[in-house]
Amino acid sequence: MLIDSSAVSSVLTALVVEDRNDSRIWRARLENVASAALIASFAISAFFMERAKPESANRLTTVTVLADICLSALMTIFFIRFRRNLTGLRKAQAYRQNLLKQAVNGKLTTFDPFINLAKTGPNAEKIRPGRKTKIEPDLEKPGPESAESEDWIEDEDMNLLFGLTVGAILLKMFVVVFWSQWLLKF
Repeated sequence: MLIDSSAVSSVLTALVVEDRNDSRIWRARLENVASAALIASFAISAFFMERAKPESANRLTTVTVLADICLSALMTIFFIRFRRNLTGLRKAQAYRQNLLKQAVNGKLTTFDPFINLAKTGPNAEKIRPGRKTKIEPDLEKPGPESAESEDWIEDEDMNLLFGLTVGAILLKMFVVVFWSQWLLKF
């Protein structure tokens, strides 16, 4: 049984746009958290260094190390949550794009845009943020898996952003720890 492709296409187009907007929102959240964590790390260190005296260098070191470790831990927790959400968004986006292509080609026989992609779905195990993934549909099977797709999912820049942010915080932490006595003289 073929389904009316014009109504399905408009619904799927709206869902694909929604998926893309959600992906952009999550990416923007990670960028905002990364920049805020990096700025907060430097601001905390600058605040304590301005008020510190050479006798209190050990307290300065302890406070900045704890602050930097907490910021790095929070950044890591947020990044893990981000990856989980982005993986689900990308799976749904790829699935709905395949459905949309089938609807446009007039080959859509089933219509379920809200399928549980965690357990089943086209190429569900192949889609992971952080590496390039080409969605390669199975053209022999009927259904959503047979839609042609040339989509590339690229989110490896988010891994780089996370790594650079945490790396900069930890590098600053080591500089403060090893050279706190020298920095307080100025």
